Amino acid sequence: QYATGTVYLYFKDKEALYLSLVEQKYKDLLSILKEETAKAQGVKERLEIFIRENLSFFERNQNSFRIFFTERNKSQTIRVSKLHNLPVIMQHREFVKDLIKSSQDEGLVKVDFPAKQIADMLISIFMSVVFNWLRDETKSTKNLSHMSGFVLDMFLNGAGKHK
Repeated sequence: QYATGTVYLYFKDKEALYLSLVEQKYKDLLSILKEETAKAQGVKERLEIFIRENLSFFERNQNSFRIFFTERNKSQTIRVSKLHNLPVIMQHREFVKDLIKSSQDEGLVKVDFPAKQIADMLISIFMSVVFNWLRDETKSTKNLSHMSGFVLDMFLNGAGKHK
């Protein structure tokens, strides 16, 4: 509803607008994650809530995240390093790392690898699930949050056959 010129009174360029959008969405997400996971009775429940709330948030904000993924892939427009160095993105990654560390401390997650590496893997699983869901025009999986059990299982147990 605003003219392009009006938007640029508040943002110096498209990149600044994009980074502001991402920053606000991640602040909202981080706030929800902290509030909801604080209610958990144990680390496994914290992981379950964390996964469910992440997926629910992405589903509720799918239009914003369509922009996020589209622009992120245009590296000449948006510098990936600027995105990853946003304080709120770093806080989100630290939150995930701390969740993994507490999962390791309680024996739920392997200690063979640093918590940061495992956290990055969990974030990658999210991004893959969300990206594929956003691309699926038929929405064969109608509700993204219904995939939380699948994500938790893949994260904790992997895709391999257990003997």
